[in-house]
Amino acid sequence: MSQHDVPAGFLPLNSSSPFNNLVGPYYACLLNEQICVGIRLDEKHCNTSGRLHGAMVAAIFDAVLGHNVGLELAKNNGEDITQYAAGVPNTPLVTATLTTDYMGTASIGDWLTATATVQRPGKSLAYVNAELFNADTRIAKATGIYRVFT
Repeated sequence: MSQHDVPAGFLPLNSSSPFNNLVGPYYACLLNEQICVGIRLDEKHCNTSGRLHGAMVAAIFDAVLGHNVGLELAKNNGEDITQYAAGVPNTPLVTATLTTDYMGTASIGDWLTATATVQRPGKSLAYVNAELFNADTRIAKATGIYRVFT
């Protein structure tokens, strides 16, 4: 598998974030009514030893957490979430807190996936958890709080 191969079902992530577009490319699909974010690791995502950079882990989590908060808001508004297989459109929110625990690593060429679950969506704050996998191995987990602007 080359570095640019993307598993079936994943589409380019619909993101209006200049930062996400810079550090990507990210891909997304709907998995169990949640947005799953995938990325094929490239040299730019790694440290000098060719391993996944910790800041990139945080960037992946911020993408998957934020998009899933947006998806949860869409669900709560009665929207058809199938239209969001490649991520939700620009949702007005910002990261208030992002806590990351590192348990493993990945290398150039690895395909990573991140999933998230919104624990408590609110009108002004949303609480969400996520996990990052290298194949079937969990390599990091995160919790986040997002400020929602309505």
